[in-house]
Amino acid sequence: MGDLHLYAEDIKKGMPYYIHAIKRAKQLKAYDMRVSIEGMYPKIRLFSPQAIKEFVNLEPIQIDREREDRGIGKFMPRSFMHDRSRKKFETRKRHFLQLLGINCASKYIPLILEHCDKMIQKWTEVTTVELNKELNELTFQIFTKILFGNDIDHVLNKLRPYINNENKIEELRFEDFFKKLINDYVYAYYHPLSGILPFLNDYRLVNPFKRNAVNTTTIVDCLKEAVNTSKDNESVCKALLGDSEKLSKDGVTYDEIIDDLIVFMIAGSDTSSHATTSLLYFLKKSDACGNPHIHKKVMAELADHGFLQGADNKHLFTKESIQELNYLNYFIKEGLRYDNPTFDTFGYRTYQDVEICGVPIPKNTEIRLDLYSMHYNEAEWKDPFEFIPERFDPESEYFTTPPGKARSQYSYAAFSHGVRG
Repeated sequence: MGDLHLYAEDIKKGMPYYIHAIKRAKQLKAYDMRVSIEGMYPKIRLFSPQAIKEFVNLEPIQIDREREDRGIGKFMPRSFMHDRSRKKFETRKRHFLQLLGINCASKYIPLILEHCDKMIQKWTEVTTVELNKELNELTFQIFTKILFGNDIDHVLNKLRPYINNENKIEELRFEDFFKKLINDYVYAYYHPLSGILPFLNDYRLVNPFKRNAVNTTTIVDCLKEAVNTSKDNESVCKALLGDSEKLSKDGVTYDEIIDDLIVFMIAGSDTSSHATTSLLYFLKKSDACGNPHIHKKVMAELADHGFLQGADNKHLFTKESIQELNYLNYFIKEGLRYDNPTFDTFGYRTYQDVEICGVPIPKNTEIRLDLYSMHYNEAEWKDPFEFIPERFDPESEYFTTPPGKARSQYSYAAFSHGVRG
């Protein structure tokens, strides 16, 4: 299981799952990279600024995105996640960034607030809340509605036949079905047959691979039904399909668009809920650990900009007003540094023999960026094992490296660096 085993052990001990990463970072501070094993698959993980700089300089000719054919990649085999960084990838990336970049995505703020209000109203009716689970449901619903339309509840609530790991049929709503299928693909990635006899996975000849293929067809048909029945012209899907003539000229097909939307659902909802839960945890933890100034500064800044508890603040939620909340932005960036929702990047592959930090790496080696080790680098961060939002304030003493120099641009990454960053 590789690093996943360590995360699981942390949780069993009642500790945050990233504790082992903090301990390991102290041991790795003199190194540029490490080797790990996940299932049967060796990977090189880079984390020093110099290693990442050299990695970026080798993109996209000598190093580029790996085609993920063993696990979750089988769910959306036509997505741009698999594409090499060439013209078609740039076209697909550009279309999505135009629709989901902050300038365009800010129009979805009312939809987000609407779903948040519903969630908070539900919380008033219970005594305890499992926060991460609730926020995961919230972000999943928001991403689904933004991507496919705000009028598709009749499709999402329809029960559909899901084949479980006992080969029995369960009737599930879209959200439950989708999340179970994600877990099934993670299981398939680590299944021994995936590595020993990969053709069984490639051609979906036996379970769990065969079962996953059937369930995938069901979920994709559900999404296509949502696309065909939605009248919401503000959805990302409608915007992409409205530009389908231009996309088709660039060789982008309807099925590829659907798979790209699935990628955003997977990548967006889980990371958003994890980050939000983590930030709320750090906000309360700062009070308990003798740093109440963090909580106070966040709340004071919100109040100074008119975001008052109990008041109708919806008109304030604009791109411009949110960008003015400097300390809140520092707080969020520190949350992403300390407890990044993606502990490493998607896989890359060497397409030629390369050398990084003097280490020869042969062709067809899988590489990932180790974000936790990068973010706990004692050469780049002052007191890296402490939660200090001020380290992102240009006027703070924590803004520089311990010797007082500017931090490397490769010392921090929310998700990745380079062409695919």
